[in-house]
Formats: sequence, C-alpha cells, structure tokens
Amino acid sequence: MNLSALPFTEHYRDLNRPPARPVGDLHVPFFQDVETWGGVSARDAAAALTTPELARLIQDHYLLHSPSLIGGIITLGPWGQRHVHPDRQARVTSSTEAINHVYMREGIKQLITDGYTYAGPAEYHRHWMLGPEGRVLVLGRCVNAGFSPRAIRSILKQHRAYLMSEHATLLVFTPDLRRLRALMDAEPMVAAYGLPISAFR
Repeated sequence: MNLSALPFTEHYRDLNRPPARPVGDLHVPFFQDVETWGGVSARDAAAALTTPELARLIQDHYLLHSPSLIGGIITLGPWGQRHVHPDRQARVTSSTEAINHVYMREGIKQLITDGYTYAGPAEYHRHWMLGPEGRVLVLGRCVNAGFSPRAIRSILKQHRAYLMSEHATLLVFTPDLRRLRALMDAEPMVAAYGLPISAFR
C-alpha cells in the first residue's frame, strides 16, 4: 500500500468543478461510511478501495485528502456528499473536526481489539461501545492536547441525567492522560483512554 502516491487536495476554490469521471453506486457505501465517521485515515480508505482508485476519487473531489498530525485523513468532498445527500448543500468539514473524528475512530478500533463491542453512532460524531464496565459513550480529541477537564465537566453536566438513565459512563480518548487524571479521580462517571500522537507515527 503506497500511500505516498495519494495526492493531497489543493485548490479548494475548484471543488465544485464537475468531475472528469462519474462514479456509480458502487462507491456510495464507502461514501456513507466516511460520512458516518466524519473522516477516515488514508490507510483505512486505501484498504477499503485501492490506492489508484482512491487517488482518482481525490483528484475528482469525491473525496478530500489532507495531511495532519496523525497522518493523511480522508473526508467527503462536495461530489461525494452529493451521492450521500443529494438534497443538501455540500459542506467541507474543517480540518480540525476531521482530525478529531479520525483520532476517535482509531481509538475505537483499539477498544475493539481490547474486547469492547461497537454499539453504534451517537449525536455529534460520538459513539456507543459496550465494554467490561457496561455501556460507554465514547468521545475523543487530539487537537490542542485533547479535551480539557473543564470541557469534559461541561459535557458531563449536559448529559449526566441521560447517561444515568442508560447506566452508561463517558470514555474519553486523550493524547495525555495526565491532563484528565484529577477529573477521573473526582468523577466516577468519567474514564480516559490514553492514545498518544506518537502512536500514529
């Protein structure tokens, strides 16, 4: 898998230019998967398709390919979005959003390796998992050193009643466990999973 052969998206002003090669319904399930996750790693995209096929989809702006601190990330371009949501205005996902979505997807893959079961997407690109401790709502962020304790307290305040009704807890992917250590010690409904940036290099 030669990921260096994949072009990065440039000339964003040209994104609405009609593609040179139309694609059929064959690619729609992959586009929907990218939409569900908010982005996927270039490695996962190349494994799902082929590197030459992926390169063509990037060149025609069905997909966008951006560099990041965790490697190449793939998001839906305007022409891919038209296949998934033909009645919606196309919107380019911000690079910060996409990096965090891909970071969380990689964390979820690690949890599955650790014995968790994926239970489906939740709102705001969060996800449900089932683990040894029960049902968990998973969220993650790697940009700007991850979620701050204050941000997690705010999220927990908004969702505490719902989490309690679901007998669920929050599980937060973070590049630096030390940042959330005091919060975890004080709040039994919050757990953190260390996923350092160095793991992606």
